[in-house]
Amino acid sequence: MSFIEFKKLLLDAEISLLKFSQLITVSDKNLQSYKKKDQEPKTIAVIAQCFAEMNKLGVDYRQLIES
Repeated sequence: MSFIEFKKLLLDAEISLLKFSQLITVSDKNLQSYKKKDQEPKTIAVIAQCFAEMNKLGVDYRQLIES
């Protein structure tokens, strides 16, 4: 998944890159470094996809993750 596709998923999930990084406990700088490679790791891409889908279905994924 390209970084642009990843950012679109974050928009669909209605979450910023910083908040996403805090939820999954990964440095936002690490996530931004993938922009240079234009490739997100599959695990991070899957998490972003799940967040976007849950948000579309009205599931409060933030609360689920924080608990």
